[in-house]
Amino acid sequence: MATFGGETVHEVGGEPEPEALDRSPLPTVVSAAGSDYTPATPLEAKISEVLAAITSARETKPKFVKIQLQFPKVAKVFQTVKGVFEEIDADKSGTIEMSEMTTALGKMGAEVTAEEVGAIFAASDEDGNEKLSFQEFLVFLCLGHLLEKLPETPGFGEAFKVAVDAFDVFDVANQGVIVLSEVRATLKDAGTPETLVARMTEMDKDGNGYVIFPEFLMAFCDWVGVEDEDDDDDA
Repeated sequence: MATFGGETVHEVGGEPEPEALDRSPLPTVVSAAGSDYTPATPLEAKISEVLAAITSARETKPKFVKIQLQFPKVAKVFQTVKGVFEEIDADKSGTIEMSEMTTALGKMGAEVTAEEVGAIFAASDEDGNEKLSFQEFLVFLCLGHLLEKLPETPGFGEAFKVAVDAFDVFDVANQGVIVLSEVRATLKDAGTPETLVARMTEMDKDGNGYVIFPEFLMAFCDWVGVEDEDDDDDA
C-alpha cells in the first residue's frame, strides 16, 4: 500500500469493490441492556463490525488510566498530520472539500473508489457542511485506517491504536458501538469519576443513546488536546 506522498498514482473511482458498501439489510445489535442499535448506513455497519472483531479478540479491556498517559504522544502525531491537511487544502480555505480530497487521494495512490471516499467523507463531516475541519480530517484518516482504504501515514498507526483502545474501554459488550446505558452502569460500578461518565454523554450528539466511532473520535481529539483553529480562536 502506498504512503502519503508516494509517487504511484491511481484514479480514485472505478468499479466499487464487492464488499465495499454492502447493500444487504442493516443488522440490529441487541445490547446487554436490551437496547437495539441499527446502523444508519452500510458504512456505519461495516465500521461497527470491524471494531467488534478487534475488541472481541482481546482477552481483557484496556485501562483508561494507562491510555491517558499516551495522549501527549498521540497529540504530537496528530499535529504532524497538519502538514498533510494543509497540502490537501488546495484553496487554503482552512477546510477540505470533497473535490480536494478526491484529487489528493488520486495523487497519493489510494486504491479506493469514489463511492467509498464519499461515504467516509460524509461519516467524518460532523457538522454536515460538506467540508472537513482538521479534527474531521483526523476522523477521516482514522476511519480510512480502520477500513484499510487509505494510504499509510507514517506514525499514524500507533496513534490510531490508542484511539481504538480508548473506544474499547467504553464499548462494554464489544459491539463496535458505545451503548451509554451500559457505560454509565459499568463505570459507576467501577468507581469511575462522574466527570468521565459525563464526557461519554456529551459525545452522543444526536441524543439516541449510542456513540458511534466517528462521534467518539471527535471527542478523542479534544481529549488529547487537538483542536480546530476556530476552537483556538474562541478560547
